[in-house]
Amino acid sequence: MLKSTESLLTAARTTQICLVILTILALLGALSYTKPVLVPLVFAIFTYAIFAPIIYWIQVHLKVHRLIAVSVAFAGVISLSTVLVIVALPAVQQLILALTNYDYYVANILSSIQNYLPEGIVVDKAFIMEHTKAIDPTLYITTVTQHSFILVGNLFLVIIYTAFMIVGDQGAQLKSKMLRTILIKIFEYTVKKLFLALASGLIFLVILSSFKVNMSFVFAIGAVVLNFIPTIGPILAVALPMPIVFYAYDLHWQFFFILSTLSVLQFIIGNIIEPRVLGDIMDLHPITVLICLVFWALIWGVSGMFLAVPLTTVMKIIFERIEATRPFAEVLAGRLPTND
Repeated sequence: MLKSTESLLTAARTTQICLVILTILALLGALSYTKPVLVPLVFAIFTYAIFAPIIYWIQVHLKVHRLIAVSVAFAGVISLSTVLVIVALPAVQQLILALTNYDYYVANILSSIQNYLPEGIVVDKAFIMEHTKAIDPTLYITTVTQHSFILVGNLFLVIIYTAFMIVGDQGAQLKSKMLRTILIKIFEYTVKKLFLALASGLIFLVILSSFKVNMSFVFAIGAVVLNFIPTIGPILAVALPMPIVFYAYDLHWQFFFILSTLSVLQFIIGNIIEPRVLGDIMDLHPITVLICLVFWALIWGVSGMFLAVPLTTVMKIIFERIEATRPFAEVLAGRLPTND
């Protein structure tokens, strides 16, 4: 009888584990399949979390009607977007020019590499250039243009979703403590992360411009964007301008100075300043951030990499509010749950 009871318990636990695994697989499939709809919606939720406090502040402190506060906020968004487009246009022009002259840069870089190789080792420039010329930069420009149209379409969806959320907001975020906490966390994370990313971009612009590196503005914008991707983003931001720096200075002291300076400053911002500024907001272990980065990248691609940290933070807040999932929140924070 006892063995029969144990067998039933074992079978029940096995069934529960199988159901959990199937549920997770179904959820992953649903997230991947609904990516075109969910990604703009999630971005819209984060956008709403940023602008809702601003609209509330305008409404309360300036003592105006909510419709006027919303209009002022949207006017600010449109103005800021216009400024960003005007600022980004020169960077896009520089990037297109660099793509059209890529073979010239490749030839000069190969010549520089040859000068540092031991005698007897020769770089087959003709072979490399033959295969390099087979790469049509117009294809990349076309691909970038296509992705730009997709991005604009998603941005339009984000604006529509955000507008409906703001217009339909009746103060629900003030009634739900959990929702209020989530919105505050998203707002604080986005604003503080934006300032850190802008600081990083400004550092790139100053250092690269000081050494008259081509496309300094492009790499500065890239640093701002890539700093929103944890762990991998700052490394890519430093690596991207290095071929151009090598082309300009070879392996002279300028190359090593720029590489070491950008690397050290990125390390300071990402590993010293950022944990102090965002530590209380995220409360996530670095390993958790890395695992979630890989997970969301597999599910939603590049968009998932940008959303990895805020999405995981939201999950942790929800887990903390539910007694059954509270141990998972502790694990995400890097604290092993106790049985006390």
